[in-house]
Amino acid sequence: MDLLNGMNRSMDYIEENLSENIDFEVLARTAGCSRQQYTRMFPLITGISLSEYIRRRRLTVAAFELQQNKVTVIEAAIKYGYESPTAFNAAFKKMHGVAPSKSKAKGIALKSYPRLSFNIQIKGDVKMNYSIEEKPAFSIVGIKGKVAYAENENNSIITKMWKDLDEKTKKDLLKISDGFINGLIGVSANSTDSEFDYYIAVTASENKSSDIEGGEIIRIASSSWARFEAVGAAPESIINTFKRIFTEWMPESGYESTNMPCIEVYREEDSNSADYKCEILVPVTKK
Repeated sequence: MDLLNGMNRSMDYIEENLSENIDFEVLARTAGCSRQQYTRMFPLITGISLSEYIRRRRLTVAAFELQQNKVTVIEAAIKYGYESPTAFNAAFKKMHGVAPSKSKAKGIALKSYPRLSFNIQIKGDVKMNYSIEEKPAFSIVGIKGKVAYAENENNSIITKMWKDLDEKTKKDLLKISDGFINGLIGVSANSTDSEFDYYIAVTASENKSSDIEGGEIIRIASSSWARFEAVGAAPESIINTFKRIFTEWMPESGYESTNMPCIEVYREEDSNSADYKCEILVPVTKK
């Protein structure tokens, strides 16, 4: 209930400040968590980044006000935080398919993205297997990519990164693995309001990074980890498991996530199989 109430309060804050500066620190505190936790959790729960949701709400309300002759195009651009009418025109046209100056014409179809609200759903028919583990500090070496939430619909960018991983790089990574976590892993780190870093990596000694072309190092501090099993074809099973972790398990567990990276542990099997199994490691601390 705390998560549910907090998320709904944060939606109220957004609606009250659509024409003002939305302070993400205040927004996160309203929901009862840190900014990084909020911006990481929001797209997992809703399927859309926080920045994109705010953008869509502003352009939805702007369209209503233009149609009702409450504002001019210039006034709407200023009111909803655009640097110029040109920038507003481009954003409006991208979302609605027409220029704002034409939005008042009869018969024009515009898009409306409603305010989000969070409600209780009766669940529990599918079990979640998990364990809490303590891990000492370790290092990860891998290949990094930037993932924009707005462009990663259905995990498309991450899926492409795995698809484009060549056999040589894959073999080189597995060769330097120290076995602390077996096999190839996916690591989500450094989350911001609009993007995060994603690594295809292995756990390895830092001095091994030079063995990988373009290899980068992530240092992971000692921490408690919640380990979950994701069953089913990837990436759908991974997306669904992350969502369930934050909406079902986390609110009742007595734990909350920290700002450290999340880790996906993959197996050398057919990831398209309906019974494919991988694991997700989420850094946690007791509330």
